Amino acid sequence: MASVLLQDLLRRKKGEVEEFIEQACAIVIDAQGSPSEGKDSAACAPLSIAEKNGDICDVIILIADLISDLECKAVTDVLGLQDLLRTVCYPVICGPSDKLTQMSNGNPKDDGSKIVHSICWLVAVYIKKSRQDDPVAMGIISGIKGAVCDNLEGSNSLSSIMMGHEDHGSESSSWISPNFHILSALEILEHIQDSQACNLLEEEWFREVVSGAIQSLESVEPVICARLCGIIMKEGLTTHRILEEVWQKVKEMHQRSQAISSAPKDKGSNIYLVLCVLANATLSPGERDSSATLMFYSDVTFWMIIQQGLLCHIDPLTRKRAMFLLKRTLEVVRSRKDPFSVTCRPRETDESPIIWWSPDNDSKLLQIWNDFVLFYEALGEVQTHVVQPVLAKWATLLNAAKSDEEGKPYLHTSWLCVLLERSFKHEGKTVTRWGVEQALLLDVTNIPLMTQGGDKFLFGPLLSVLREPYLYTTCRTDSTTHLDQRPLVAVQTEALLNKLLSQLSYEQKQEFHRNLVTGICKLMWGPVPLTLLLESVSGLPECPAWGTQQLYDFREVLQSSVLVFPPAVRSCIQVFLSLATIRLVDVSSVPLHEVFTFLAALNASGTLKRGEHVWQQICNWLSMNRNTEAFLSGAGSCAKDLKDKITGDPSEDNASSLHEVEVDRLALEILMLADVHSQESGNGSNCRAVLGTLTVPLREVLCTVGNRIYLPPGQADRSIQVLTAITGIVLNSTRTDNKDPVVQELNTILNETAAEIFIYLMRRIFSLDVSKAESLDKVHTYLDLLSTLNSYCSTVESSGVLQATAQLESFKKTLVKDCPAVLISSSEAESTQDLFRSYVSIELISWRLNCSHSDKGIFQAQELYSTILHLEISALHDNKKSSSVGERDSTGPLIGIFLGRKWSCIHRFLEAGHVTADYEGALRRCIDELSLVSDTNSTLIMDCAAFLLRKLVSSSPDLCCEAVTAAWCCVMDFYRNKHFWELYSAFVDMTFQHELLTQGPETPLFNTIQKIFEFILIKGETKLGLLNLVVSNVCRSWQQLIVEGQHTAEVIKAMTNYTYSLRKSVLFGSMKRTGRLEEELLLYLSTNDTLGSLKGTLTTTSIERDPALVRVAVINLLIRLGETKSPESQTFLVHFLQSLLEEEKAVTPEKKCYVLNSQVHRIKQRVWQAALVVINYIPQESSNAIFKQILIQLASENQSSAKHMMEWLVVLMIHRFPSTVEQFWARLDQMIEGSRCGFSPILIIMSQLGAVQPSREAKVSFYNKAVPIIFPWSLAPTVSLRVQSQVALFKIWLDCRRDGLTEVLDRYPTLNACMEYNENRGSAITNKMEGNFFLKDFHPLLDYSLETIFQSLPYLTLVIDDELVIPDLFLQESPDLWGDDSVKSIALFNSRETLRLAQKLGTAADKRKSAFQLHSVIPKSSVDLSVIDFKERPLPLGGGDVQKKITPLREELAPGFEESDPTTEANKGQLVVVATLVDRMPNLGGLCRTGEIFGVERLVIGSARYLEDKSFLGLSVTAEKWLPIKEVRPSELKDYLTEMRHQGYTLVGLEQTANSIQINDYRFPAKTLILLGNERTGIPVELIHHLDVCVEIPQLGYIRSLNVHVSGALLIWEYTRQMLGLG
Repeated sequence: MASVLLQDLLRRKKGEVEEFIEQACAIVIDAQGSPSEGKDSAACAPLSIAEKNGDICDVIILIADLISDLECKAVTDVLGLQDLLRTVCYPVICGPSDKLTQMSNGNPKDDGSKIVHSICWLVAVYIKKSRQDDPVAMGIISGIKGAVCDNLEGSNSLSSIMMGHEDHGSESSSWISPNFHILSALEILEHIQDSQACNLLEEEWFREVVSGAIQSLESVEPVICARLCGIIMKEGLTTHRILEEVWQKVKEMHQRSQAISSAPKDKGSNIYLVLCVLANATLSPGERDSSATLMFYSDVTFWMIIQQGLLCHIDPLTRKRAMFLLKRTLEVVRSRKDPFSVTCRPRETDESPIIWWSPDNDSKLLQIWNDFVLFYEALGEVQTHVVQPVLAKWATLLNAAKSDEEGKPYLHTSWLCVLLERSFKHEGKTVTRWGVEQALLLDVTNIPLMTQGGDKFLFGPLLSVLREPYLYTTCRTDSTTHLDQRPLVAVQTEALLNKLLSQLSYEQKQEFHRNLVTGICKLMWGPVPLTLLLESVSGLPECPAWGTQQLYDFREVLQSSVLVFPPAVRSCIQVFLSLATIRLVDVSSVPLHEVFTFLAALNASGTLKRGEHVWQQICNWLSMNRNTEAFLSGAGSCAKDLKDKITGDPSEDNASSLHEVEVDRLALEILMLADVHSQESGNGSNCRAVLGTLTVPLREVLCTVGNRIYLPPGQADRSIQVLTAITGIVLNSTRTDNKDPVVQELNTILNETAAEIFIYLMRRIFSLDVSKAESLDKVHTYLDLLSTLNSYCSTVESSGVLQATAQLESFKKTLVKDCPAVLISSSEAESTQDLFRSYVSIELISWRLNCSHSDKGIFQAQELYSTILHLEISALHDNKKSSSVGERDSTGPLIGIFLGRKWSCIHRFLEAGHVTADYEGALRRCIDELSLVSDTNSTLIMDCAAFLLRKLVSSSPDLCCEAVTAAWCCVMDFYRNKHFWELYSAFVDMTFQHELLTQGPETPLFNTIQKIFEFILIKGETKLGLLNLVVSNVCRSWQQLIVEGQHTAEVIKAMTNYTYSLRKSVLFGSMKRTGRLEEELLLYLSTNDTLGSLKGTLTTTSIERDPALVRVAVINLLIRLGETKSPESQTFLVHFLQSLLEEEKAVTPEKKCYVLNSQVHRIKQRVWQAALVVINYIPQESSNAIFKQILIQLASENQSSAKHMMEWLVVLMIHRFPSTVEQFWARLDQMIEGSRCGFSPILIIMSQLGAVQPSREAKVSFYNKAVPIIFPWSLAPTVSLRVQSQVALFKIWLDCRRDGLTEVLDRYPTLNACMEYNENRGSAITNKMEGNFFLKDFHPLLDYSLETIFQSLPYLTLVIDDELVIPDLFLQESPDLWGDDSVKSIALFNSRETLRLAQKLGTAADKRKSAFQLHSVIPKSSVDLSVIDFKERPLPLGGGDVQKKITPLREELAPGFEESDPTTEANKGQLVVVATLVDRMPNLGGLCRTGEIFGVERLVIGSARYLEDKSFLGLSVTAEKWLPIKEVRPSELKDYLTEMRHQGYTLVGLEQTANSIQINDYRFPAKTLILLGNERTGIPVELIHHLDVCVEIPQLGYIRSLNVHVSGALLIWEYTRQMLGLG
């Protein structure tokens, strides 16, 4: 239609153009179509226009071209033009944003996009050609201003646009301003700029639009921001004022982005886009400076923005833009050849510029910045092998940050921090390790880190990365590396903190410490990093820096993240914080009671023990500060504070108890102040006087508490709390003798108050009202007092507490009389109060029973037992379920506690044996009531059930099975609960008892236990310690029975029943030891003397969770059993060893080969480790069968660790059972005659057998037989067999020479001469010998120990560290087995150092050499980069070239940012690659990748389904996301080629034809279509006839054709080369 109009118009005169414009407008309006009746025309207009024929776009463009030639007056007078704008144009460019965005961003050849572009061009031309007072033009301008300045969207304004336009004569209606979409407004502006740039700045409306656009830069999307920047800073349309306004806006955006704490992903991304456009517009290398240029890159904010962009880890595009700004600015600064410097941040004390340049130092500065850019860009690569060589540049950059002769560094320290922080975020842990270590090793003495703003780096990125647990793993350097060493990162962290503090002034140190606390407390930490960091903090020099806020911050951490840490780790953290507090707290600003409150919070688990190191340190600190105002006021008010706390607040509930922290604070404060006076005066009487003064309020209450009936119970209870806490601390002291003045004074207090206290307790404890929430807490308070007093009176010297002890005994007698009576009276438990009284009675009875070693005569046992057993609460429990919430809350916890204490008492009566009991009835009742308890009180019921199971296992196995099942269900309910381990431990003690394990496989109990064990075995791989508890308890109990000697047969029976479980246990080990780091931490902390009594707990805890403990426990048990030498034990061990060998065969893969440190490898290694231990204890008659099986399995082994163990096992068996040697020679003859598979291990065995011969004559005889067998194989054609034979001969020759066996040497002179020649020459044989510890250093008998089997040999054969078991673990698990030298058959430790000093096999040495080369370039680094699995040996570092991957940045990814050469786009052609005939997915995927890289316009394939094929996606590597791909089926190909020819494309076929042209002789047109043929048949003849030309690739070889992907890639590159003008 447009072509017809154009031809018609050309035949007419120019004066008739207006008529045809009107005609064209009418055509477009008619083409839109009238809306249906009753349907809003505004709603359907955009869709109807977009869906019409594409000729409409041509007509609109034609209209715009025609009116551009008209005079201004004529444009306004053209009829139909304004109707076209109102009815057709406005609805489209004011349409819904999603539709318009889709059309605007789509393919420019699509009709939807074309209609938008054509309309915007028409509107722009209308504004250009209209008069200034044209209301339509003014309305358009107003709409543009509204869209740009207010960023309005016109999706809701179509109806208003259409309103009032029926009357064309109404001037006011034409003034309605269209609400343009922002994209439409921008395109109109761009067209206006292109058409009248010279006059546009004079227009006021345009200046307003520019100002509004600048203000909108921050809030709009990046695509819109880029187009706004293009309008604002378009060449020829920018001024100094505009540029300055843009820069000020950028600074505002930067300030706001810094203020936002939790920014979105694209936070501040527009800043860098704007700056890139600004740099392109103003920064031109070689030009002299102008005010418009210098105003932003001479500002320090500009460089801060660049650094922030370089560290935008979540947005690679922002990093790319920041690097562009850095490169461009440095290029401009250098090209202008003037001195340049930018001062540092105002808050820095150092005057070094953040950036400077001088022509005198041009080459030096250029090299430094080139190294910086290369280093930074290398850190953006994922591949570690690309980053590794560049790390050598770090030394240069470090030196550049040091001051030169003039005192000015070449590189500001902040740029080093940028590189380090970037390395922290690298995906490779090796690079992150390197970055952390370099940060910790910074030479802060010569590098002014803190004076140049480094505190932000230290307390931000560095602290954050130090939370990574893998940084703290112990790297083994040899088999003797101790895992109890402090991690290197922790050592380096403390060293850095100390070095930094030494460089600071007093005020700076205080600020440093406060910032450090803030940095620590705002992050979430794991147990290992936080513990080691706080240990470092506790060792820093004293400095009064912490205020009350720092103590509050740490308390918040203790109550949040630390609360979920393992208890042992939590205790260590509390100790370190205690030490740090007394070193760093500012006593001048922190009240003493705040310090003690914090210490009390740290003492939640009883970590502060009186008399230990931490306690003494706190007392010393108090003594040093006793003359300060805070100390004097705090000490003076201690007694008053205690009185206030006891009296309570009259405005509150006076019956409430004190918080635990408050109680501990008062007790700590009283005792520490007393100890301070004792240390200072050395006089016990002074200490007693102080303690007596401080406890006056306590005595005043407790001395009359029994007789003062009207004394508020809250005061008495709070006094009891404080007394209990003081007594408990003293009881746990390192000394409790009567010479201690604190003990003396406490004795006095107890003697004075005991009688009154017990009177109060008897009156109070049974009168508590259960309806009050605190009643249970009150009972616990009283019971804690009773338990503490009983322990105290039993511990201290009796002469000091005579009165208190007498009163205590009297109280016990009263309980014996009163408690049974109360219990009987409330036994029906019809109400909660009755239940509560019963509970109190049982608690007191239980306490009374625990106070005595003998229960006889204390109570009327039979009657009381029967009463307790038949206490019924089921009815009350049923009522609880249906009662109100309030009732349920008071009854629920009470039932659990009551039942727990009930069965605790029953257990005590049953164990004492003073009652006649129905065990079966008791167990049934026990099972029923176990289901009513849902907390840790279940453990007490399980303890009683364990006793009943021992009694009933033989008579009632089914009932026992039911009890085990019920208990297991109870445990599993708590599987993810913090109380799980407590319940699980009780279940293990109950179920895995020796008496239960003797039940045979035919019983249901055996099947139940076996199923439970299998579940534990599976879950134990991920939940560390689960299997440990079962196996260690069972093995320990069995060992004890074996030692006693009377139950060995029963133990063997039980072990036989559970052979499967033992076998699985000896092979147990998680594939990934997730808890290894915590184990190593606990091992290290157990050597820290500052932890005092915690050390023993730490050692036990670390062992309990070690997965290796399972194997260790079973191995110790097998050794203990084997040492009995009984026939039964030998029979069992033979059976067990055979089952292990069968297990080894079962896990061996069909192809025999498997990967080092795989699961198969680990299991096989564990099999042979156990076999090496058990082989000591098998009898002679069973040796031949086992020996034969080992020889067969040896032939198929491919891993060195397992193979060497099997070779060692064969040597040991031949040594122990000489009869097996004939079987060995027979096996050798069989291999010589037949298959030689596995012949190399036989050679190794023969080279080791000589060393174990019993006498000189036996050695000579053996060698005379072995040498003639081995010698011919040293000339074998197979290289590996030949070399192995030569090495075996060399080993034999060395042994003969060492032992002086001249008979052998003289008998084989040829051997002697050859070996001497090789030894002197340093041949491959000697090198092989030097690299194999098994031949060079190992001795089968001298090195036979658990250390070699489980640690040395695995380590030397490259087994992963997780598999190594230190021999100390065997000793710790069973000290009585190894402590008394009862084991004679195998040693625990090696008797010599040879293997401990040996080198790993083969590749380990090479890897260490590579790491050494790296460390020689980068000093003081211990990061083991040798762990990188390079396919080839890495190149040595130096000044040579390194890899630098290209990171393309296309316009689609970075709108408005062009980094490439401007000539590139100009020379870039339009290449279409047609691969419809290609049907192999790898070829299509490769073509897709190649096409995207070289900027192909479009790839054509035969089916869109190919895009989902895995083979295609594997080769394309996401290129399909960026390359336009079109589907053209083979049947449509001919038509598609014809269409493309009509569009101006030259059709080129890649095929060898009679007339084909070589590609180097053909000049490609810009618009080229390349047709690729099928892999097998090429391009069909009928398609060749449709092509313009065929080209071929010149060949020099014999093969006729290349792969279609390779051919296509060559052709694409040749086209690209020609378009770029290269070559």
